[in-house]
Formats: sequence, C-alpha cells, structure tokens
Amino acid sequence: MGVAHYERPGWADGEIKFLKKNLTAMTDADIAEKLNRTKSGVRHMRHRLGLGRSKRMPPRNEWTAKDDDFVSAHPDMDAKDLAKELGRTVPSISHRLHKLGLRRQNRWKPHEIKFLRDHPGMEPGELAQHLDRGVAAIRMKRLKMGLPKYVESVEWTDDEIQIAAKHVQDPVRDLSSLLPRHNHGTIRSMLVKLGRKRTTRKGHSITNGYRVISKGRKSALEHRIVMERTLGRKLGAKEVVHHINFDRLDNDPSNLDVLDDSSVHNDAHGSLRKLFPRLIKSGDLLYNPDTHTYESGV
Repeated sequence: MGVAHYERPGWADGEIKFLKKNLTAMTDADIAEKLNRTKSGVRHMRHRLGLGRSKRMPPRNEWTAKDDDFVSAHPDMDAKDLAKELGRTVPSISHRLHKLGLRRQNRWKPHEIKFLRDHPGMEPGELAQHLDRGVAAIRMKRLKMGLPKYVESVEWTDDEIQIAAKHVQDPVRDLSSLLPRHNHGTIRSMLVKLGRKRTTRKGHSITNGYRVISKGRKSALEHRIVMERTLGRKLGAKEVVHHINFDRLDNDPSNLDVLDDSSVHNDAHGSLRKLFPRLIKSGDLLYNPDTHTYESGV
C-alpha cells in the first residue's frame, strides 16, 4: 500500500524578510507564532541564513552576597516569604538553598499530624489545600502513619446506572466522558455487574489498547497480522501500522495504513493535532470545563 508523504512548505520571500527584520526584536517563539511555524523551524532557518541568535530573554537576577547572607540569617523563614522578600521565585529560592547547603525539609508539625489523624476520611486534595502541602506528600505521610488508604466512594445515581446499562459493551474510555464522577475502575466494575460480556476471544488479549493474538508461547499484534495478509508479505521491523480512525481495536484493512517508520507515524498524529486550533475556532470542537474534556460542537 503506497503512502503519500507530506512535503513541508518552503519559506516564502516575505517570511525570510520578516525573520531578518525582527531578528533582534522578537524571540524565536514569537516569530514562529507570527509565521505559523515551529520554533525549531525558525531556528533552523536562522542557521541556514547564517543569522545570529534572536532576541534573548532578559538577563537573570544574579545572586549577591547580600542575598546569600539574608537567606542564611533566616533559616526558619518559609520559601514563599523568602521569595517575596528578595523578589524571586520559590524554585529559585529552593535551588539556592540547595547550592548553599541550606536545603531544609518541610518537616511535619505536630498540629498537622493531629489533623491527619482526626480526618481519616477527608479527600487528599482537601487535606493538601488545608495544610498547604502537595497531594503526593499527603498520601505518603498517611501511608507512613499507618492510616488506611483513601478510597473515593461515589454513589451511583439511577441515571448513571441507566447510562452504563445502555453502553454495557462499549469501551470504558468512551464512557468516562458520560460518567465524569467515576474513574475507569468503578465504571468497569459497574459494567460487569450489569452483565458485561468478555469481548476478547480465546487466545486474544488487549495490551495498551491493541488486540494481541497468542499461539503457544508466541504472540503478535492483530493489526500487523491483518496488514501482512492484505499485502501478501511480512512487514519490516521499522514499518508501523497506523489506525486511520484512531480506534486501536478496529483492525479492518480499510482502517489501516502502513507507514515507513515511527517518525512518519508521529507526523500523521501531529497533522491531526495541528487541526485542533482551527476546529476550536470554528466551533466544531468545544471544551467542556465541567468534565475537563473536548466535545464535538457539530
């Protein structure tokens, strides 16, 4: 099966003129955005034309001996307060503390530990906001304290059960947008309770969303087997089979295309991502802030 390769458009005279004119006034990222090109593409063209670097970022605020003395003299001051006092960012403060050998652990205070013990059923995100700590730090501390692992318990409503029953054989990932209050594990458990049947045949399994066929100790991806039968030859080690509709389980030959290697496959996926801004502007693709997902606007 032949594959049509995408030819990248060359640089027009107007684009090159714009690049030269704004070389010292704009950064590569700004020029790329203006010309609807990638930052690496702009950088590559500069090198081809023998041009120097574009506008640089403003010089960093170098640390002075006075700054170091202030940090050393306030070992108990919070990093946020130090950043505000010195006009710097928190990561900059943390990096400097580490470089000066003053790196401090944000030790757990007695009242914080007591709060964790008194609220064993509180969601980690709420605990993190209340104690001004990260969610990962909350979970790790709960584990070290021997507290039970937090498991979110969300009751299923009648409407949600009806939705699950209506799509009992559909992929779980497709149902996540219809049931935003539940994770994949709870959705899968509910589908099984509602009579979900095994969708894979004997000798078949699903790995990373792809159907795998096993025979004895050997196994192979079904979409590669289908294309080898369609083409009447073995696929090369570098050749990649692309699912045109992005459904990894749809292994009909009409939905498959053989690409030369993984870089061509990445270009195929990248070409779709480039369409997203246009679809959003036209209203054909909408973002739902309630479910944090994109939906069809058609």
